Amino acid sequence: MIFIQDYFLMIFLLAFGTIGAIDEFFYHNLKFNLLERSQSYIENLLHTVRLLLYAFIYFFIANVELYGNFVFILAMLMILDIIVGYGDIIVEKESRKDLGGLPTGEYLLHMSLSGALGAFYLLLSYKLYLNFSEQSKIIFKEYSSPFVQSALSLYAFLALALFILYSFKLRKSGRN
Repeated sequence: MIFIQDYFLMIFLLAFGTIGAIDEFFYHNLKFNLLERSQSYIENLLHTVRLLLYAFIYFFIANVELYGNFVFILAMLMILDIIVGYGDIIVEKESRKDLGGLPTGEYLLHMSLSGALGAFYLLLSYKLYLNFSEQSKIIFKEYSSPFVQSALSLYAFLALALFILYSFKLRKSGRN
């Protein structure tokens, strides 16, 4: 059964994914071509790790409900993403130094991303807290309308595809 907080989780995750995709494609690829810059190798590596984490997060949120000790799967993904996110903030200044830093539009996108992600993680933490007290089990979700589940599953697939693409590009740029 899907509860109202599940729909809010999905809405925040869809918003985050959409804003993140705009940031990634416009600023990282079209405007600055970060994947080709050796100065941005660590930043790109962190973004690649985040893509893999998001593929799993989107998959779990879209398709399964975790209870008991299984909630630690999502909790660990969330904690890892927060750690990688801090790392991204730390290296971004040096990565973009010769580009003049981050433009205002990208800063605004990052603020929007942080807001959507913060709201998502707050709701997710509360949900995991509630689900932890139940018997350990994994239940596949059933939706009355499969649109949101399909959209989140598509985002999971796209994140995984980008992870694979970025991994190959990083290996190539790391040899330069």
